[in-house]
Amino acid sequence: MHNGKKQNPVVVGYVRVSTDEQAKEGYSIEAQKTAIEGYAQSQGWTVSNWYVDEGRSAYTKDEHRPEYSELMKQVESWDIVVAKWLNRFWRRTSSALKWVESLESWKKDFVCVRENLDTSSPTGKMFLTVLSAFNQLESDQTSERVKDAFAQKFESEDDPWFTKAPLGFDLVCKEHGPGCHDKTHKRGLRINEAEAETVRAVFRLIHRYPTLSLAAVLNERGFRGKEGKQFYQATVLYILHNPVYAGYVYYDGVLKRASHGVIIAAEGFNAVQELLAKRTRKHQRKPLTLSSDRVLARRMAPSGNSASVYVLD
Repeated sequence: MHNGKKQNPVVVGYVRVSTDEQAKEGYSIEAQKTAIEGYAQSQGWTVSNWYVDEGRSAYTKDEHRPEYSELMKQVESWDIVVAKWLNRFWRRTSSALKWVESLESWKKDFVCVRENLDTSSPTGKMFLTVLSAFNQLESDQTSERVKDAFAQKFESEDDPWFTKAPLGFDLVCKEHGPGCHDKTHKRGLRINEAEAETVRAVFRLIHRYPTLSLAAVLNERGFRGKEGKQFYQATVLYILHNPVYAGYVYYDGVLKRASHGVIIAAEGFNAVQELLAKRTRKHQRKPLTLSSDRVLARRMAPSGNSASVYVLD
């Protein structure tokens, strides 16, 4: 039973599900809501409002969890927030404990149904510290397993890829081709010729226009990015600095020549890197040169309105 001072507290529910959890049993939005409502009823409470972050990670910053941000903006309007698990709020111990301290200063409490955790009691606070540490350990171990899997994929496959397809490529089933939509099959990049023409135009026109002007020129000429999106300076820079168009993939400090296809020849890509380096005065970077099957490089994100660049290590 909750030990808060108010006899009829205002109770709200918080639900979060990341993209890869959508199909897992017990993780769906409805499953979390059912658990929260069941607990609330057992305490004689009514859930007055719901905050639901769909497709969000507990690692993301507050501004990328809009419903969590809204929950905290409206902190004056509720007394207790209930979630199914602690990891719906935070993965890291330090973040969880800092948040609990803030709640205490506002005389607010939270309850985690499955862990039977209630911060209004000293025992609950102690349990929170222990539980948060275990959550962080589990997350760190998962992160290490993912890194190991990515490293193995990078070294063992001739066309490894880890994210969604960039402009100029489609992500397709390696065994059955574009017609197969089974996400359990291995998938790789294949050139999308229509989009590849747009990429070639970007590399061609950069010799005539600075990046900011080039974005406007591309939009005026009817070129579009993925899903019909317009071009911005950051989009242009992302394309121009991305070695994927010269047939390379990057992971953990290494650029490796892959078999997904070449949209821009290495010589043309290198020439553009030298051009951009000459135009950029505030950064003293040696332009990336692609000349061998493996290139030691670092990916970095400069300050300002720009995309990641690769520099020789």
